[in-house]
Amino acid sequence: MDTELSRGSGGAAVTAAGRCLDCDCLFKWRLSELVPETQIAHVDLLLSTAILFTWSEITQGMRLFQFMDVAVGPPSTFQRHQVKHLHKTICYVWRQKQQEHLESLRGEKVVLGGDGRHSTVGHSAMYCTYSVQDNASRKIVNAVQVHVSILFQPCIHCVDIVII
Repeated sequence: MDTELSRGSGGAAVTAAGRCLDCDCLFKWRLSELVPETQIAHVDLLLSTAILFTWSEITQGMRLFQFMDVAVGPPSTFQRHQVKHLHKTICYVWRQKQQEHLESLRGEKVVLGGDGRHSTVGHSAMYCTYSVQDNASRKIVNAVQVHVSILFQPCIHCVDIVII
């Protein structure tokens, strides 16, 4: 039985397709299943998630995979996964949990604590990330990022969501 094979890769997932030269039958094999509705291989989405959740730059993740001799696609593939799917999912879950927590606080006396951070290692100190926490549950109620020229307004922006 003679076959004609082709190999493809859009990331870490390897695909092999072939055609039998005798009966002209086609076959396709994938290293990883695809995530429904996205057509992204599970392994690629998991690698994109790992890079994002470890706060690494995508290029740092690529370098690590190269050291481990793991075949991966270009950084743009993982950037696309993070922007199109992961960021939206994280924001959705954050808003959902935030609403649940705010609903549980409705009508209660709440003690809030807040703090701002102007510099993060490797980033510009032009922006302040200000977060407010419910002291009883120790859950973050809100977080905002503002330009340093608006020094005292982050607290107002953070508390607005609790008062409303």
